[in-house]
Amino acid sequence: MVNMLLDIAEKWDIDVIDLWHNEMNDISRDLYRLYMHDGVHPTKAGYLLWWVPEIETQLRKILEKYQ
Repeated sequence: MVNMLLDIAEKWDIDVIDLWHNEMNDISRDLYRLYMHDGVHPTKAGYLLWWVPEIETQLRKILEKYQ
């Protein structure tokens, strides 16, 4: 499903914040257990310490393109 979204984004020239194919996923098993409830859903720590900082970084990059 993520790959299909990326195909759509390319076709329509829209931005997507892709956390699935992201280098941020190269973390230890211990951190993964802290950050993820299961293979799709983050824990509160996962949102706060892992996802939100990356989303903020990606949003800044996207916004810079339009300034």
